[in-house]
Amino acid sequence: MTTRADMLFIFEMSARYHRRRASFLDVTSSLMSLATVIGGAGAFLSLIGGENTLVAKVATLVLTVVGAIQVIFRIDTAAASHKQWLTRFLRLLYEVRSTPSPPDEMINRWVLERYEIEAECIGEMRALQADCYNRTMSAMQLEGSPYKLRWWQRAFCQVWSFESSVSG
Repeated sequence: MTTRADMLFIFEMSARYHRRRASFLDVTSSLMSLATVIGGAGAFLSLIGGENTLVAKVATLVLTVVGAIQVIFRIDTAAASHKQWLTRFLRLLYEVRSTPSPPDEMINRWVLERYEIEAECIGEMRALQADCYNRTMSAMQLEGSPYKLRWWQRAFCQVWSFESSVSG
């Protein structure tokens, strides 16, 4: 049986995860937009300039690569999705915190909503999730076995999932 304490921990951890993911994706999107502007300026210079300079060619290449990344990974859309999931988990977290003794039906509703959100969010980053687990355990002053993350897993947890190399 799932308890209120279980839901409190899960929603705290999920809110941390989606906040960090949305923030990372927002910053990445902004940097890619800046690269697009710079690349566009280089492409424009290569069209109107009398000489094809190396700078203009590199800027055009940057524009092409950034454009492809934005089309394939849809970073803005992903950031918006994580913001939406964060909002939903924060609402659930508020309900759990404001209900010290919830009836079983309420806990079951929380579990169902959690599963519905998780069904929409299928591309989780395992190392980031493990780091959020560790940070939630620490913030809530809970005892348990933290995940062991190597420095390179922490450094790249927003970029690669590290499915098989995150251990408890």
